[in-house]
Amino acid sequence: MSLGSISLNRSQQYQSQQHLMRREDCIQLKVHGITEAGQAIKGDLVRVLQNKLDDAVLEVLHSLLSRNSACKLTSDDVHFIQKPHEAPHIILQSTVQACAFPYLPALAYYLRQNLLGSVVYMPKYMDNYVGHHFQDYSALSPAPTSDVYLYNRPQGSGNRGIACIAFALVDGQGNPVSNLEWPRPITFVKMDGGVGPSSLNDFDEFISTNLFEKAPERKGPGPMAVMEFRIWERGHINLDVLKEKLESAIQHALWDVVLEYRLLPFPLCAMTDQDGMVVPQSMAEGLPCSEPTTPVRRKWQLIQPIGS
Repeated sequence: MSLGSISLNRSQQYQSQQHLMRREDCIQLKVHGITEAGQAIKGDLVRVLQNKLDDAVLEVLHSLLSRNSACKLTSDDVHFIQKPHEAPHIILQSTVQACAFPYLPALAYYLRQNLLGSVVYMPKYMDNYVGHHFQDYSALSPAPTSDVYLYNRPQGSGNRGIACIAFALVDGQGNPVSNLEWPRPITFVKMDGGVGPSSLNDFDEFISTNLFEKAPERKGPGPMAVMEFRIWERGHINLDVLKEKLESAIQHALWDVVLEYRLLPFPLCAMTDQDGMVVPQSMAEGLPCSEPTTPVRRKWQLIQPIGS
């Protein structure tokens, strides 16, 4: 065996040993003192070390998702942000106006669009196994996986924070709101009724919303329907800023509901009967909607004075 082959074998053996050592890296804490360290000191040291490691992992995930929100997450990443079978850290609720109760599915549909457009995004996963995905671990009404989103605090805002947010429509007791019908926009619309506001003041009141944190113990039946956001937080997400973004998304969803069910079905040119019901253009007699296709042009003739 030549000297070159011996050195090559030793180099490969050294690289394999280094690879095994890298896979088995660990952190060892040593406490020196007169007596043996108590459980309180050991627990504090482990807690401090765990916080340092969590901060390092959070920094990597935060910067990674900030550069590419479509980056696929592993099961360890998912369980780091949201521990399995853990209750939500924060629950935010927003009440719904009574006149919008029949249109809750449309409101929820528009809200999901607005949330995905500006606030949150759908997470991507490396593994297709459902147990390795973000889930809603609520006891009463767990939201489907399609309503579980990921929020990454903007990178230039200071502290780092990532949150898993689940959206659900529930009543005051936390039970899911079911048996909802999605009506189609109607052609005949009452001037003083229908969905949404009939004046500017009513419109401002209709789109007003206020997110509040759910109390741990609430007595009474509560409201008939609320929009609930269940949040699992890792780091510092700045809850006040997140509330403003969610309130803005809810307001835009309410605007969309008014636009679809109050403005778009309204004829551009129509008359109303005695009951305030809008009469379509085909039923309105003598109601001009555009100029004639062949307008009549008057010809002016120059009249010469007498005796000229």
